[in-house]
Amino acid sequence: MLARLAVQVLCSYWGLASEYSGTLKEFIQRVDWDTEDDVRIMAISCCGSIVARKEHADLLGLLYRIVRLSPAGSASRKQMAASPLPHRESPRTCVPSST
Repeated sequence: MLARLAVQVLCSYWGLASEYSGTLKEFIQRVDWDTEDDVRIMAISCCGSIVARKEHADLLGLLYRIVRLSPAGSASRKQMAASPLPHRESPRTCVPSST
């Protein structure tokens, strides 16, 4: 799908994921025309780099909710497991406290 390729080029190859975080969030939450979740899965993949840099804690919360609600073998969970996150830091440090 052309939209999936556009997201991949803009966010992964050109490094513009942070600039498109609002659009990525929309795609992750699903859009009507993405019937096979191609764009959604690519958007999830693209979030790894900006979440790892502690930008956009809202995206981290969204990804966390997907993990909690998705079945263990789902494509969304597999894609998040494959997304690049540095092992030296815990992504939990990005989540705002509830107080």
